[in-house]
Amino acid sequence: MKTLYISDLDGTLFNEHALLSEYTKKMLNMLYKKGIDFSIATARTPYTVNELLKDINFRVPVTMMNGVMTYDFNKKEILRYDAIENSDMALMIDIFKKYNITGFFYAINGNGLNTYYENLDTPARKNFHDERVTKFHKPFTKVASLDELKDKEIVYISISDTADTLREAYEKVKEIDTLNVEYYRDIYGEGLWYMEISSAKASKGNAIEYLREHYNYDKLICFGDNYNDIKMFEKADECYAVANAKDDVKKAANGVIGSNKDNGVVNYIAKTLNMPNLVTIPKKIAMINDISGFGHCSTTVSLPVISALKVQCCPVLTSIFSNHTGFSDYYMRDFTPYMREYTDTWKKLNIDFDGIYSGYLSSETQIDIVRNFIEEFKTDKTVIIIDPVMGDHGKKYTFFTDSMCNKIKNLCSYADVLTPNITECALLTDTPYNDNFTISDIKDMIIKLSHTGAKKIVVTGFKSGNTITNICYANNQFELINAVLAGADRPGTGDIFASIIAACSVNGTDFYDSVKLASDFIGKCIALSDELNIPTPYGVCIENYLDELSTY
Repeated sequence: MKTLYISDLDGTLFNEHALLSEYTKKMLNMLYKKGIDFSIATARTPYTVNELLKDINFRVPVTMMNGVMTYDFNKKEILRYDAIENSDMALMIDIFKKYNITGFFYAINGNGLNTYYENLDTPARKNFHDERVTKFHKPFTKVASLDELKDKEIVYISISDTADTLREAYEKVKEIDTLNVEYYRDIYGEGLWYMEISSAKASKGNAIEYLREHYNYDKLICFGDNYNDIKMFEKADECYAVANAKDDVKKAANGVIGSNKDNGVVNYIAKTLNMPNLVTIPKKIAMINDISGFGHCSTTVSLPVISALKVQCCPVLTSIFSNHTGFSDYYMRDFTPYMREYTDTWKKLNIDFDGIYSGYLSSETQIDIVRNFIEEFKTDKTVIIIDPVMGDHGKKYTFFTDSMCNKIKNLCSYADVLTPNITECALLTDTPYNDNFTISDIKDMIIKLSHTGAKKIVVTGFKSGNTITNICYANNQFELINAVLAGADRPGTGDIFASIIAACSVNGTDFYDSVKLASDFIGKCIALSDELNIPTPYGVCIENYLDELSTY
C-alpha cells in the first residue's frame, strides 16, 4: 500500500520557535532514506518555506497557503492554484474599508508570488513585512488604495489584528459563500488574531486529494493542530492532532499524539514503523511541597499527575504527613531542618531543572529556602510556577502570619506562572475580601498582581450557579475558562490543578489549553468520586483518568 504522511507546519511540525527541531530534521531525513513519503500542508508561502525547510529534500509536492496552491520544491514550480474571483475581491475591499482593516494580498507572479499591501501602520504588519523581506527576500509592493487590487489575480489574503477589530469584518466576509475564511488566534503573537481568506475551492482537504489522485497514493495520514487542518482531516484516511491542538481539532482526529515541542509527528511515524530514537528525554520539575501518605493531596497526587504528562517530577519535601490535616488525627514530621542539605546535594551534582513548582509552605524559613532554591537553580530555560497556598473561603489559614504573607508576596515576584484562588489573590494584592467579588473585580486584582512580574496568572474557583470559572491572564489578555460544577469541594484539587499547569508550562502547552485540561480533568475526577461515594476527606480519585493525561 502506497502511503503519504502529511503534516501542518506551525504548531504541528514546527516547535514553539517556529522552526524544525534538529531531532525532527534528522528523523525526516531518516524517513526519506527508508523510502517513506512525507509532505506538508501549511498556511505559509513558498518563500518562507523554501528557507525554513532548506535542509529537507521533499520528493513529493507540498500544499501551500491553506490549499491555495500545490508547489514542487525541486522544480520551484507552482503545479496548481485557485484564485479569488474579482467580483469577490470588490465585495471584500468594500468591507475592509468599512471596518478600517487591511493586510497582505498575495497574487500569482509566474512561478512565484507578489505580496501587495496598503500600509504598515501596526507593529504586527511592520514586523511581518520586515522579517520576510530580510530573512526570505519576499517581494512586496505598496499600493495607494486597495481598489488597485480589484483586477489582480489574488489567491490569498492574510489580515492580523486584535479579535475585536476583526470580528465584525469576519462575520461579513464569511457570508460570501464563494470564499473560504479562517479566523483564529495567532499562536506566536501576543493578543493577535488572524483572518485568512481564499477561494472556496481552496482547502488543505482538496489539495491533499490532488496529491492522492495525481501521485496514486492509497492512504493519506495527516497531522495538525488548528482549525484550518480540519478539512484536511476530513479527506484523510487517518488523522492525528498534536497534544497542543485546539479541542475541536482533537475531536475531529482519530487520536492525539505528542506535542509540537516534543517532536510528536516524527515520533508517531517512527513508532508506527518501528524505527529507533522515538522518545525525547522528559523534562524535569523540582516540586516543593509536603507529602501525605493517605488522602489525595500534595505530592501524593502531584507526582503521578506530572509524570502522566511526561515530565519527571523531583520532589523537595517540606513536611511528611501520615494523612492530611482534614482528618480527625494525623502524624506530622517537619522536614525543614533537612531541606537545605537535601537541595545542596543536587547543586553539587549539577542537576538542572526545566521547571520549579512551589506549593504549600508552612513557615517563614521554608519560604526563605524556596526563594534561595529558585535563585540557585533558575536558568534561562527554567519556568517558575508558584501556587501561593495561603487561605480559602475569604480567610487566611490560622498559622499564616502577616510576615509570612509578605514573604509569599516576595516569592511571587520570581514567578512566571501564578495559580492563586480568589482568597489568595485578594491577600496578595492587599484587597479586602468580599463574598460578592465580580469577575471584573478579580480582573482588577489580577492586573495588580501582574505587576509583580508573573507573565501568566490563573485565578481559580469563581462560582456562579452550577458553573465554575477560571479567570486566565496571559499576553496582556484575559480569557475565561468555564466548566460545569461537578460536585462539592474536595481536598487536593488545588494541588492537581497547579501540577497540571506546571507540567504543561515546561512542555510549552498553550496556557489556556492547560487551564482547560486541568479544569476538565478535575471535574471528571470529582464526578467519579461522588459517584463512587468516596468520602470527601479522601480527596478525588485520579487513577481512573491518568491515562487521559498521558495522551496530551
